[in-house]
Amino acid sequence: MSDLIQQGLKSNLFEFNDDTTYITYNTNQSLAQMQEKSKKLNCLATKVLKKAKKEVENIILEKQGA
Repeated sequence: MSDLIQQGLKSNLFEFNDDTTYITYNTNQSLAQMQEKSKKLNCLATKVLKKAKKEVENIILEKQGA
């Protein structure tokens, strides 16, 4: 067994000691991390777009008033 699998078994990260389970565990962890990053990026993008929209609206109002 590889050292990583032994470490996983010792820390109860997964129940079985075969490579497939270890790979599945790591894949699931990676997917969860990517989903979390995606949520954060979507939130940031939404904030940026809202701010940009407000800036454009302000510019339009300034030009209409001028």
